[in-house]
Amino acid sequence: MYIQIYAFLVGLYSIFPKYIEIFSINVSNIIATFVFLFTFFINGKLIKSNIKKAILSLAPFWLNIIYRFLAYAFVGNYIESIMQMISTFMFCISLCIAVKNKRIFHKLLDSLINFAGVLCIYGIIECLTQNNFFNAFRNDPYIEIRNGIYRISTTFDHPIVYANYLGLILMVLAFKLCNSESRRKKLKYYFIYGLVYVNLFLTVSRSAIIIVTLFQLILFHTLEQRKGNMANLCKYVIFPFIGIFSFISLLFGDQNTSSSSVFQVFIDLFNGGFTSVVALGDRFSLFEWVWEATKGNPIFGNGINALFEYQYSYYYVKNSIEVEYLYTFFRFGFIGVLVQVLSFVSVLKLTRSNRNRLIRKRDDFNYFMYLMFLSYFVVLFAVTQQTELRTYFILVCLCYNYSKFMNGGKIVN
Repeated sequence: MYIQIYAFLVGLYSIFPKYIEIFSINVSNIIATFVFLFTFFINGKLIKSNIKKAILSLAPFWLNIIYRFLAYAFVGNYIESIMQMISTFMFCISLCIAVKNKRIFHKLLDSLINFAGVLCIYGIIECLTQNNFFNAFRNDPYIEIRNGIYRISTTFDHPIVYANYLGLILMVLAFKLCNSESRRKKLKYYFIYGLVYVNLFLTVSRSAIIIVTLFQLILFHTLEQRKGNMANLCKYVIFPFIGIFSFISLLFGDQNTSSSSVFQVFIDLFNGGFTSVVALGDRFSLFEWVWEATKGNPIFGNGINALFEYQYSYYYVKNSIEVEYLYTFFRFGFIGVLVQVLSFVSVLKLTRSNRNRLIRKRDDFNYFMYLMFLSYFVVLFAVTQQTELRTYFILVCLCYNYSKFMNGGKIVN
């Protein structure tokens, strides 16, 4: 029973809105605290040697987490620093310790998938009604229309952030699809896979859509039984997706919206018009703008609370940084970027060095996660994800646990 509750809390934590508070306490952090406490019910106690092994195996990953929550302490925000420590460091330690066997491992994967499925159904409802219920809990309700298309964000801060989350979930679904022997479960995974892809396109996050799709194609091309994989993918996902998406575009768009505007989104990606420049944040110019805003503090950045504002034109002030690495540089400087890149490299090394080469690629969780993390780190050159790292943290910890299962408790560094 404790395992089911633990898996439920982890799944809920992965999608719960970060902006909902009770008595000024972030509910997401409360859920993370319960996840940590349930570790004691599953394990009975925290074994120091297990904690030490987890920290040493992924030292740069933990350093990046610690660097972030200490940043709040540096500016005197000690309460937020403690909350960040609970919701990141202690939460991740819990996952590394509590997942003792493959049963718990697969329970957590299924929990992530089930919550993603529910969220994606809500995402389609949000698209049809063009109303996000969760905006009622926000101080600054977010609504964006791109080329006549309403961009969904569900429980996340921004459509781009939601798109990145969906990209992570797609790889988890791909792994379960390739390893499930139950026809009923496979049909469920195919259905949720299709829902996730519909939601991905409804975020209208062009960079994320292109890169995630590219790596999905690379994945299915490199797996064994490629023809069967692609046939099933077309039969159960791509063709139904085209039908559902066209139905939504044609039937529920406003008078100025048609299916052509959907595809215009991708055409705009490659043209040089004003729409494309503003939507993509003019990534190349952004490097220059961020450098100008940070050149007084290039080593340590402008601080966790710094706000970015750049006079793009007489009428337009740029106040967002859509490139993750530039966002890190602006707030944490070269030191922050170095710590972040080392963290990403350590995660890639974990998944690559601990692959089980005695089994087929389609059976190896770390092979799927290696491609997923690689695509994730690439897409961060075009988007930012600072406000939403929960699912990323969960999957890194699950990779650590999977590596232990495959290597008899040892981790190859």
